[in-house]
Amino acid sequence: MNLKWALLRLFVLGVFTQGMQAQLRAKLVAGDFAPLDTKKTPDEKNTKHKDAPHSVYDENRNFWHASWTQFDRYKSKKKEDQSVIYYARSEEGKTWTEPKQINCVSGNCLDGDSTVKGPMPCVGPNGEVYIAWAALKGLAFQRSLDSGRTWLKEEQMINPIRGGWSNKVDGIKTNGLPHAACDVGYSAFRGRVYICWSDEKNGATNKDVFLIYSDDKGDHWTEPILVTYRPNHKEQFKPILKVDPVTGYVYLMYFDKQNFTDGKETDIYLAISKNGGLKFDTYKVNERPFLFNANFMELRLDSAVKVRWLQPDEKNRFCLYEVALSEEALNDCLLREAAEEMDVERTLNWADNMDLNFTLKKNSTLTAVITKPLLPGFEQPVIKNKRLQAGNNTLRIDTKALKLKKGNYVITLYYQNRNTYVWISAE
Repeated sequence: MNLKWALLRLFVLGVFTQGMQAQLRAKLVAGDFAPLDTKKTPDEKNTKHKDAPHSVYDENRNFWHASWTQFDRYKSKKKEDQSVIYYARSEEGKTWTEPKQINCVSGNCLDGDSTVKGPMPCVGPNGEVYIAWAALKGLAFQRSLDSGRTWLKEEQMINPIRGGWSNKVDGIKTNGLPHAACDVGYSAFRGRVYICWSDEKNGATNKDVFLIYSDDKGDHWTEPILVTYRPNHKEQFKPILKVDPVTGYVYLMYFDKQNFTDGKETDIYLAISKNGGLKFDTYKVNERPFLFNANFMELRLDSAVKVRWLQPDEKNRFCLYEVALSEEALNDCLLREAAEEMDVERTLNWADNMDLNFTLKKNSTLTAVITKPLLPGFEQPVIKNKRLQAGNNTLRIDTKALKLKKGNYVITLYYQNRNTYVWISAE
């Protein structure tokens, strides 16, 4: 068997299929959110535009830490106009220190890949402040080991962002800006600093979510961990990140188009790691898919872990949904998923004609598409929107009719707003 293929199968089966995937149940919090009029009257006296502000509270020291991007003049094409990263600290939010520029390499003001954008602060267990943002050459990192008083002489570039941080999904502008979080509790990973982002490393229409971490306060970082691999090469993007201060569990929430062969629908997924980011179980958060439109979503760690997001209802009114997480809710989710998942053999040996046997738990409309696990962009439809009865079914795959050369493939089965996949092995 080809070594590269064998290693890929071992990696996917050993890491991803061991990570469970299931559907959570949400409740409607509020509805009928009207779009806001965001037009503002320009203030000619203040041309400094503050953008993408984020703050974090160090409850052990009563400090607020805030960071943001400042534009000399937003959307200016002039070379002398720049975007820079600022930081300020407040004790209990009463007064703030003089803002301090913490980057050396500035960007332009066009709000694109050549703009420095999205500084995300987090605090460590001993008052450390870590900030990550998207810079011209990738992920930039700064740190203070004394609660924001002093900083590195210049930011560190710790990883590229392939294709840049500014991108589009379904024609809508979005981004892969980084999020940072630190384990401040007493888990085995206390002090670990995590940074996540999404980029186009695997293709412009195959965005993925990545995670890196450091156990020595940012001196060294892991290689990127691919959180969201699916062999159908659909897009996962715009993640947010939190670490539970009690358990040390890592929570990643992101948009995901894995359940759709085409169109502009998307879902929201939550990935949970209980071992420091090495393996994730994934849960679909929303019950009904929706059109991506740079939708709001939020991940909160209060007395309980909660996820919130906005999506339009059948009358195109925006509604706020919420899921409160607990072990009971997650276990119930996994049981329901197992009850609804189709039974299917996971590997087929290559032949001119192959029969894929599977069992559906209920009547379903099925679409089947063949892809190559190492070649994003290759898709060969087998059937589309075929109505099938519950019970035993067989899908005949005629490789000659499909003009497939002998090789290793994956066939993805789409049904009931979900998907599963089967390996086709030529060895």
